[in-house]
Amino acid sequence: MKFALDQNMLELTNKKLLSRRVLRGSEQIKREISFIIMKLKDPRLNTNLLSVTRVWLSNDLSLCRIYISSLDGLRSAQKAAGILKRAAGYIKSELSNKLFIRVVPNMEFIGTSCIEDAMSMYYNIQKL
Repeated sequence: MKFALDQNMLELTNKKLLSRRVLRGSEQIKREISFIIMKLKDPRLNTNLLSVTRVWLSNDLSLCRIYISSLDGLRSAQKAAGILKRAAGYIKSELSNKLFIRVVPNMEFIGTSCIEDAMSMYYNIQKL
């Protein structure tokens, strides 16, 4: 009985450490990818209007989903996500130079309308 309790405590501790590691890694990746995107010199990409809103990192640190939002709206964010998907190799190599991890996760870029939604919510509140 005591062994079962100790085993459960060990599993909970491992989950907490793992989730803390994933959170720390996703924040580092978010910060570094924001800087890398700003340095990109693609004329199709308006980096002043782009923002990395969220980064999801898998528990085994092998997959990373990067959510991109634009002040121009959802269509512009999806277009930027497509451009960034094509530049994923370059972004991954730049990220490997900045972060001290063994394996840089594979990246998926997803366009969202977070900024547009927040702006519309702000304007609706101002109307009240």
